[in-house]
Amino acid sequence: MSAQWASLRSSFLRRDSCLLFHLKNHYALVFALREWVEDEAEDGVEAERRAEDALAAAAFLAPPLPAPHGDDSCSPEDGEGKERKEGKPGGEPVGDSSSRNDCAPPKLTAPPPRRGRAVRQLLTSRRGQRPSAWVDFDEARSTMLGWEGYKIMLVSRRS
Repeated sequence: MSAQWASLRSSFLRRDSCLLFHLKNHYALVFALREWVEDEAEDGVEAERRAEDALAAAAFLAPPLPAPHGDDSCSPEDGEGKERKEGKPGGEPVGDSSSRNDCAPPKLTAPPPRRGRAVRQLLTSRRGQRPSAWVDFDEARSTMLGWEGYKIMLVSRRS
């Protein structure tokens, strides 16, 4: 299952595509992924707080889309194409700032390994099209294994 999550995450981070989840009688985009390690003794409230902290710190957010018509230039004047400045809750930037240019995608660094249960979730919508539900990867996987028509599809732009 870890390999499946890694494959999903790798597909999600592709710059030229998006993920479309066909879940029960509904198609919805996958807007974000997040994962963290939950300590064995944590209760549900503490786990949810840690999940929100993990999202704020460095959830696997979609990389910025390239400019239309193959224009790869960025425009620092209006902020488009610049690296995201979300950072850790203390205001520290995410990734290494010493060797990046203004248009580079963020370099996310993996946190040190921890013991406990790995929690993996994807942000999608169960109804409508707004990002509204964090779905456990285990639940999404069970849905997809339950019927061959339920899938996560990679939609990419042709050159």
